[in-house]
Amino acid sequence: MTKYVKGLMLPWLCARFDTEAPVRAAANSAFSALFPPAKIADALLFCKNDIQLGLDTNISHSVQTLCDPKLFSKEEAEDTLARVQASSLLVLAHVLEALPKDQAVKFSEGLEALHKPVFWKLVTNSSVHVRAAFYTAIRALTVQAPSLLRDAPDSAGTSKLRLAGAAVVQGLSDKEAAAHSQMWECILVFFRAFPEALAALDLNKAVLPRLFTFVKCGAYGSSVDSFPCLVPFTDLCLRAAPHVADKMHMGLLQGLWEALAGFKSGRGSDEAPRAATVRAYFECLLHGWQQCAAGVVGDVVVADDVVADRVLALSRDGLLPCVDVLLRPPRRGDACAKWELEGTDHGLLTATVKCIELLCCRDELAVARPSALKALVARLQCCP
Repeated sequence: MTKYVKGLMLPWLCARFDTEAPVRAAANSAFSALFPPAKIADALLFCKNDIQLGLDTNISHSVQTLCDPKLFSKEEAEDTLARVQASSLLVLAHVLEALPKDQAVKFSEGLEALHKPVFWKLVTNSSVHVRAAFYTAIRALTVQAPSLLRDAPDSAGTSKLRLAGAAVVQGLSDKEAAAHSQMWECILVFFRAFPEALAALDLNKAVLPRLFTFVKCGAYGSSVDSFPCLVPFTDLCLRAAPHVADKMHMGLLQGLWEALAGFKSGRGSDEAPRAATVRAYFECLLHGWQQCAAGVVGDVVVADDVVADRVLALSRDGLLPCVDVLLRPPRRGDACAKWELEGTDHGLLTATVKCIELLCCRDELAVARPSALKALVARLQCCP
């Protein structure tokens, strides 16, 4: 059996990560019967060269090189290529995660496809399966073989880290919810590991417009999974570019409010996404308050009057829409309903109440209807 394993290993692994569930089930059953968990890493190392060669070929394929146009229609050829590339990317991630780190680095260094532009272009592939697999592969490379991504710049002066950063942030333009869980995991893991890659980007051009559109569109249906990632991602962005803090906080709040307006009125199938959006709104609002109140932008200490102005602006623009919803009779087409705000997590509202009370006591919102804010405090304090 040993002499056949090398030639069979890559097709077998690809079958284990095929897009079709019956194929995956059959391949995994047979694989588990032959390779106990403790032997998988040894088996992969034994077949390392064959796996590397096969992955290089599969990832670099085009429709023309993979499928004979005489035997495949255009649609069949595109589907076949997507299936091959998606499974190959997942195999890459699996191998890296199964091997010890030192072996994972050696394995990734032997993959020529990772040094070619075609690999980084997969983030814009038309297949959601390929894009989701690409995010998974980048996350695995970040964790298991970070030195590969820190390679020296090529002859054109472009580093692999810069290519990776630009590719990862393009995920914010992904409109298919099926890839968003992998996309956010990739973004957060990658930029936590390589903050310099985020700092190298122009956030005002490459990041914020994509992020605001993504949020405004309700995360294209993935708000329950995507919106909890907004505050962690904001933290990463502000460490890389503190000067975008005010723009980022207000852009997120405006986008989330627009997302709420896009849901149907009343309780029903939209309840979970709406609740996730309301929660994200308050989380971003509190995060903005905390950032403003810290009185520091990057390494620069901000004057007290500037801090007060920033808190005032964020509070007026971010909080007053909620005040209006809670203190007046509901109207058709409201972006947010009373039951949603009052049903928001009590711990989150408690923190919000404390912020409002502080602002009211300091009279910093005198021009922002302090009586309404005090009424809001009383209303929120009655939440169960």
